[in-house]
Amino acid sequence: MIGAADRRFGIIFLRVTKRGAGLFRPNGAGRLLLLFILTAAFGSFAAAQSVAETPVRTTVCAIMRDPGAFDKKLVEVTGLVSHGFEDFSLIDPDCEAISKKQSLADIWVEYAKWQMPGKDDYSVENIPIHHIIDQNLQVFDGLVEEKGYRIIHATLVGRFFAGQKVSAPEATFWWGYGHGNCCSLLSVEQVVAVDPHDRADIDYNAYPGEVGYANDDRYGFFDPPVAPIDAQRAADAGKDAWRFDDPRRAAVQGLARTLKLPPSKIARLEQIDAAPGRFFYEWKRTAKISYVIVVSRPYLMTFYARDPRKIAWVAIAVYGRGDRPKEESSRKNDGAALRAKPLRKVLN
Repeated sequence: MIGAADRRFGIIFLRVTKRGAGLFRPNGAGRLLLLFILTAAFGSFAAAQSVAETPVRTTVCAIMRDPGAFDKKLVEVTGLVSHGFEDFSLIDPDCEAISKKQSLADIWVEYAKWQMPGKDDYSVENIPIHHIIDQNLQVFDGLVEEKGYRIIHATLVGRFFAGQKVSAPEATFWWGYGHGNCCSLLSVEQVVAVDPHDRADIDYNAYPGEVGYANDDRYGFFDPPVAPIDAQRAADAGKDAWRFDDPRRAAVQGLARTLKLPPSKIARLEQIDAAPGRFFYEWKRTAKISYVIVVSRPYLMTFYARDPRKIAWVAIAVYGRGDRPKEESSRKNDGAALRAKPLRKVLN
């Protein structure tokens, strides 16, 4: 809001100054009129500043636990934004519900470009949303627009809308915004800070199946054999220090655990693709059965590692061609059923 006031009153000031130079003569009446106009403009600007709303500094987890307490408030939060298929949400992987009867609210994220393409401002529930368009917003938008699905760490100021509260016997939910009315809403007004994606050794992807296996109905998806956080902690403790340097071994160990085989049985593992912070390996078990193992140094782990410069290699997905988990075999065989879960949901 202050940014919008700055722009409006900045324009007034420039126009008055420009016209003043050409229209007013250096006499007493002209100088008094110019002084009156400038005083009125700056007085209005000062008034706008004095009534500007100060955002409530809070945490993602606090909002997720009690959305109603923050409804329609301007908030400032630092957290992780997960952007992917049917997903643009503000997350805290460590947040847990206070009780089994309470479901954590999912928080959908939006800003002007995604709400009203081509417009800087818009309204939600008749409340104007004003955007501060600066370098931070441009960096944030650039990361959102990158090819693939991304995890972004940022500090955001925005208007929070809790949505509708629904009480059911099993739990309480909040919904009304986002894909399929899934969520509460954070409508971003300012990106205060955003971390760059500038490390070639880290995987910034939000999903494990970027190369297409997740939507290929020839492949079944197996949940990650080892929780990434557990793998990172074991490496930090020295128990599995090899994970810092050996992605192939992480692939073998992950596949062996998934298939309940000794690692020695998995021979001739072939690397078939690579990306920053990520490797893809294939193991052909028989002529008709093969597996693709995705090994990663997930960006999320930099927030859990003892040293964020040392991230463990971990198998984040296993895709089986000619083989699939029993629970998948009983479902309709389509791409949606086989799509991998976002990494944020399989951390622990």
